[in-house]
Amino acid sequence: MYTLKKIRRVYFTKVAVIFTIATFLINQAVEALVIAELIPVWSLRVSLVLTALSFPLVMYIAYIIIYKSRNENETYEERVLNTWLLIFAVLVLGYAIFDRFYLH
Repeated sequence: MYTLKKIRRVYFTKVAVIFTIATFLINQAVEALVIAELIPVWSLRVSLVLTALSFPLVMYIAYIIIYKSRNENETYEERVLNTWLLIFAVLVLGYAIFDRFYLH
C-alpha cells in the first residue's frame, strides 16, 4: 500500500513536471514570436526570468495545498526545514539568473 509520503512525492513530481512542460511551451511560443518580430527581443529574457522565479512559488503553493488538504500537523522542524529549502531554492535560482544574464 502507498504511504502518505510516497503519495506526496508523486504529487510534487507531477506539479514540477507539469510546470516544466508548460513553461517550456510558453517560452517556445515567445521565442517564435520574437523570431517573427512580433514582440521585442527583451521579452524572451523577461519570460525566462519570470518562469524561473515563479517555480519556487508554484512548488510552495503545491506544498500548501497538499499538506493542508491532508489535515496533518507539521512539526516545527519540518516547517523550519521547508522554509530553508524554499529560501535555498530561491537563492540558487537568483544566482543562476545573475550568472546567465549579467555576467556574460
